[in-house]
This record gives sequence, structure tokens and C-alpha cells, in this order.
Amino acid sequence: MDLTSIALSATIHSLLSPLGIVLSFWDERGAINHDLLDEVNKSFPDKLFSAKIRRDVAISRAVLQGKSVVEADPSSLASEDYQELAKEFLLKVDNQVLQRSGS
Repeated sequence: MDLTSIALSATIHSLLSPLGIVLSFWDERGAINHDLLDEVNKSFPDKLFSAKIRRDVAISRAVLQGKSVVEADPSSLASEDYQELAKEFLLKVDNQVLQRSGS
């Protein structure tokens, strides 16, 4: 591999770094979910979004209607979860922009 290929590979890798990891189909009562949470935190420190998308039949209904769950059932648990995720996502994006601009 030549120097240009190495530099290009490093650039692509830095551009594709995940902003975060979202857990979906979350069930707080499921013991295996907490094991998964621990493993994700170990494997990807500081990458896990705190917002988790809970299991909710409203998601299936929204899919059948061809709508987002926020449109189809704004008061559902899943809708609340996705809205919380959106807020957290935007904060992370804002923080990354500020860090890259040196502010």
C-alpha cells in the first residue's frame, strides 16, 4: 500500500466514524438487554445514545400507514423515544461542529 492509499484510507475512516449507536426494541425488563448494553459500552465507549427506542406496537402501525411513528401516533412511547433521540442527535452534531471549528 502506498502513502496516498494510506492517507486516503485514514481520511475515509475519519469521515465514516459513527456519531453514535442507538438501541431499539428496548425492553427495560429484559435481562439480556442490560448485558447487551454493557457489551456495547465496552466495545464503543462514549458512542451509545442515552435515548433508547422502546418496543411499541405504534411503530408497526405507523409502517402500515406509511408514516413515521411521530406522525401516526405522536403520544406513543416510541414517538417520545424518537423525539428524544432527535434532540440528543442534534446536540452531538452541534458539539462535533463546534469541536471541528475550534470553538
